[in-house]
Amino acid sequence: ACEPTNRFVALEFGAKRLGDIRFLVELAAPDAVACLNAGSAHIGIFGSAEKLRQAKLEIIRYAPSATPAVVFADDPVLIDQARAIKRPLVTFGKSPKADVRVENERWLGDEIKSEITLNIRSARAQFLINQTHDRLAVNLAAACALAHSVGVSVAEMVAGARRFSGVSG
Repeated sequence: ACEPTNRFVALEFGAKRLGDIRFLVELAAPDAVACLNAGSAHIGIFGSAEKLRQAKLEIIRYAPSATPAVVFADDPVLIDQARAIKRPLVTFGKSPKADVRVENERWLGDEIKSEITLNIRSARAQFLINQTHDRLAVNLAAACALAHSVGVSVAEMVAGARRFSGVSG
């Protein structure tokens, strides 16, 4: 639930056709946006990878012009198309060029905790999270890129991640 004391709220926008995300972005007027990926899961709905990418990039294209956009740096086509929109970008991923880069990740012996090192615009940060998942490090990098784009300090990111608990399933 969103409470008056919350500093931020994260909204996920879905689409079944071109224009759906545009409508939601214009309605929400977000302070920051993210295009986390443009995989193949919904190609059947859109008909091609290009149309799917076009739909997902609506979140950047139709956000207010000064809105920072977080984009997955490990997808060269997605990152090139996002750069062409001419918005402030914060990139994340395992790419050496990412603004928020996964440097190291390991599951601890009991396999219910992860230790992840991120480089956040040249600041190294060590995260200990009470979860394991094969995409956890990249997802953490995405969350930290969003947090960075709205002025959250690295110390606040580390403390917040320590309190993280996933949901069942």
